[in-house]
Amino acid sequence: MILLGAVSTPFWAPPPERYPGSLPARCDVLVIGGGIAGTSLLWHLAHRRIDAVLVERQHVAWGASGRNAGFLLAGVASSYAEAVRLYGREKAREVWEITNENHDRMVEAARGQDVGHRRRGSAVLPSDQEERALLVESEQLLREDGFIAHWDGRRLVNPRDGEIDPAAMVAALARQARAGVIREGVSVTALRPRANEVVVTAGDAECEAGVVILATNGYTSQLVPEVKIQPTRAQMLATAPDSSRHVDMPVYSHHGYRYWRQLPTGEVLIGGRRRRRSTTSRRRRSSRCSSARCAGLAPRPRSPTAGPARWGSRRAGCRWPGRSRG
Repeated sequence: MILLGAVSTPFWAPPPERYPGSLPARCDVLVIGGGIAGTSLLWHLAHRRIDAVLVERQHVAWGASGRNAGFLLAGVASSYAEAVRLYGREKAREVWEITNENHDRMVEAARGQDVGHRRRGSAVLPSDQEERALLVESEQLLREDGFIAHWDGRRLVNPRDGEIDPAAMVAALARQARAGVIREGVSVTALRPRANEVVVTAGDAECEAGVVILATNGYTSQLVPEVKIQPTRAQMLATAPDSSRHVDMPVYSHHGYRYWRQLPTGEVLIGGRRRRRSTTSRRRRSSRCSSARCAGLAPRPRSPTAGPARWGSRRAGCRWPGRSRG
C-alpha cells in the first residue's frame, strides 16, 4: 500500500445540485447547517407542515456529514455494558431502541434513491482483555433487553447495523425540499435574541426568525460561545480499489477510536483518532505523518492495492440518526 499525503477533497462525491440563495428577511424556523442533522430536521419539519428555511455557508454535505466513513450503528460510542453503567439500564435500552428506529426511518426517508445503503451488520473487535470482557457482557445484556447480538468468540456482531454513502443520503433529503427552502452560500456570523424572536446576521443581511435551530456540529460554539464544544481532530482515509476482500462488514474497535469498512467497489475506508493527544502530535502537523500513522488502524492487506492509495479528507467524525462512525 502506497501512502500519499492527505488531501482536502472528500472521498464521497458531493451532491451535484446547488441551492444558491440569501438569508431571508423573516421566517418561522431557521435551520443553520446543511449536514445530515440539518437536512433531516428540514425533512421532518416539512412533513409536519412547519415552514422552515435552511441556510448553509458552503454547500450541503460539505462538512463532517460528507467526510465520514458512513457507518450506521445502534447506540452510543460506548459498548452496551458501559452505557448501562453510565446511564442506567432503562436509558441505555431506550437509546438503542431509538437509534435502531432512526436507522429504519433514514432508509425510508431516502424514498428509493440510491444512497449506498447495505444492512449486513457490524462487528466490534476488542483491542484488549478489558474491552473483550465488556463486549461479552454487552452481548448478554443486549439479548436480555430484546436486541439481536452475537459474540462469536473474537468479536461482537450486531446484525441490524449498516453502512451508507453519507453525502448521497444528505443529497437525497435535500432533493425533497421545496424550491427555495435550502439556501447555500449564507455564512451566519451572529445570533441576537429580541423579544419573541431571534435576529440572525449574515454579512449585511438580517433575518427575524421565530425559532433558530443550530445543526452546526463542531462549529456551534462559534455562534453560541456558551455551548462548550471542542472539535476533535480525526482522520478518514481511503485506499484505491482492491479486488481482495479484507473485511465482511464494518468493523469498530479500540472503544470506538478505530474503525474500517470495505466498499463493494473495493476501497478500504479507515478512520479514527488518538485517545490522548501527545506532545509529539501537537508539534507535528504534517499531513503525511498523520496519514501514515492512521494507516495502522486496519489490518495490513494481503495483497497490494490496485495503484496508489487515495486518501480522503482529514475531516471526520459525525453522529447520524442511527449513529455514524467516521
